[in-house]
Amino acid sequence: MTTSRINRAGTSLTEVLIALFVMALGMISLLSLFPYGASNMRQAMRDNRCAQTATQADVMMRLWWQSYVIEPGLQTPPVVDPWKLDSPGPGYTAVATTDSGPSFPLVVDPLGFQMRASKTTQTRLAADWTSSNVALRMPRGNVAAVTSLVQGFTACSLKDDVVFSETGDADTSGSFLPGKISRGGIYNWFAVVQRPNNNLRNTANLTIGVFNDRPAQAGGASVGAEQVYSATITPNSSQVTIAVVAGNLPPLSKGGWIMDGTISTSPAIRNANFYRVQSISDNGGTWMLDLQTPIKRPLGATSSAGYAGQIYIFSGLAEVFERPQLSAADHQQQTP
Repeated sequence: MTTSRINRAGTSLTEVLIALFVMALGMISLLSLFPYGASNMRQAMRDNRCAQTATQADVMMRLWWQSYVIEPGLQTPPVVDPWKLDSPGPGYTAVATTDSGPSFPLVVDPLGFQMRASKTTQTRLAADWTSSNVALRMPRGNVAAVTSLVQGFTACSLKDDVVFSETGDADTSGSFLPGKISRGGIYNWFAVVQRPNNNLRNTANLTIGVFNDRPAQAGGASVGAEQVYSATITPNSSQVTIAVVAGNLPPLSKGGWIMDGTISTSPAIRNANFYRVQSISDNGGTWMLDLQTPIKRPLGATSSAGYAGQIYIFSGLAEVFERPQLSAADHQQQTP
């Protein structure tokens, strides 16, 4: 019996190197999925917490609307405009109760109001921000139910799980309120209320803004506060330009929010519109902001002419939610 021998060629060094290269590419691709997944998980968690906070804010605002607007209006004689949407104060030309145009917008911000050391100066947004000369600024209001920082934190913050230190004890060092057990609270909110038709006293638009880790403003300084910039605003345009100061740049990045809070008497403009920023072009002394949606025409305006406006930027503002209108139906639904 004869045997035959078959010669078989071995793997060359080139083939080994190619195989290692392909495997390395696969490993790198696989490892890159972990930080990408973690980033998506973090964003999903933030979106979920913001939505929860906005839902909480919606409930609180409807309760306050019922308690401080609807029910007082049913009294004889009725309480007129408790939130001062007709006229926020000196310098504002009052809107008649029979006027079919919009009321003044009001930022209902109990927590932000209570965080300031000098609360009397906070009847307007950015009252301590002096980098631009803005005559009429957006009014900021409180509600009678919130009379302290603790109440503001309780009413306007999403309380997360208890935070524990490395020793296993409940942590107080990172609490929003000094000396209190940390319950998160990094998500808190403000609301913007405005009657689109001032003649319809019980109906108002409602917008909720949610902060993610709002900077402390207890000192009343401009650090961490909202900022306001003068700008020429053109309806239907998707761009707006603001002047910036080197070394004190706005707390704004891609994906952030700005508010057109223009308040003027001639022409009569009372805006409270939010826009998400898609990109920022730094041109030295100015920033050109590209917006996700075109700029809206002011409520009640009959033309799309440009106007001298006011752009507000809020440090830490994560999301903005347009909610269903406040109305007398909220009172009817909650009446036994």
